[in-house]
Amino acid sequence: MSRRIGLMVLCIAGVIAVSLFAYNIYSFASASSLVRNKLNSNTPCGNNCASSPAHSSLSPTAKPTFSDPSMIVPGYKLVWNDEFNGTQLDPSKWYAVDNQGGPQQQGCCLGYSYSSLISPSQLQVHDGMLTITTERNTSGGKAYKTGAITTETQSNTPTFAFTYGRIDIRAKLPSGKGVWPAMWLVTAPATTQVSYEIDMMEMLGQDPHTLYQVIHHHADREYCSDQGPDYSQAFHIFSLDWEPGKLTWSIDGHTLCTVTHYVPSQPMYLIINTALSDGVWGEAVNSSTPLPQTFDIDYVRIYRQNS
Repeated sequence: MSRRIGLMVLCIAGVIAVSLFAYNIYSFASASSLVRNKLNSNTPCGNNCASSPAHSSLSPTAKPTFSDPSMIVPGYKLVWNDEFNGTQLDPSKWYAVDNQGGPQQQGCCLGYSYSSLISPSQLQVHDGMLTITTERNTSGGKAYKTGAITTETQSNTPTFAFTYGRIDIRAKLPSGKGVWPAMWLVTAPATTQVSYEIDMMEMLGQDPHTLYQVIHHHADREYCSDQGPDYSQAFHIFSLDWEPGKLTWSIDGHTLCTVTHYVPSQPMYLIINTALSDGVWGEAVNSSTPLPQTFDIDYVRIYRQNS
């Protein structure tokens, strides 16, 4: 009797073991199928991942659908700019100065550059920037060749002048004894006598660590100077905020100087150039000056304060 009971218990245990094994196999297969289906439903390329590369928002060919965030300045509206993305200077925005004379000769402000031929040939637009090249002139006549651009001419070509606003210019400066890069505003129109001049930035090339910010009103002036890195070695953002009764200069978002005297309240236009010093201010250019030198301008942006 006890033997028969033992055999029955053994058979029942075997049946239970086989049933559990079959159940586990079925459950595992079902779970695996569920996992596969879940992964496929969450993968962008579905069941074709082996043959279709996944899309990445960081792809170098992706084209953003929004404006360059660097162009947004809180409290201001962009009213005029040049990103220099073409292959030549935009004549609707700039006058390329040519001091060889002619009806478009810029009159007021560029005659001081020592023994310099100021020519449009010294301006190159390439790789998203404007380059002003300053070099020795080997073709006779004036000793040096350089370039200058303005937003106003003496002719009927388009001009741009404004009263109050913010200017941002991202640039890398030239250097060397007697090399004199500048970004400045002059009262418009160019045919009238200059009553105000705002120097956004002036640098004497023998000291590329020091920048000068100046406001001139006839014979009066106020100025600041600031020492920083070698500004000929990297790009920096030079800014001027022009408000009623106040001028504020900044570099890379850091305020350098504020003045409240001699602040103009009339339209002004912009000049960007490299001059060469005769030694009246700074050291004179000479045979030891390392030339050519380049003044690289990434962009010019002018803003108006939101009302």
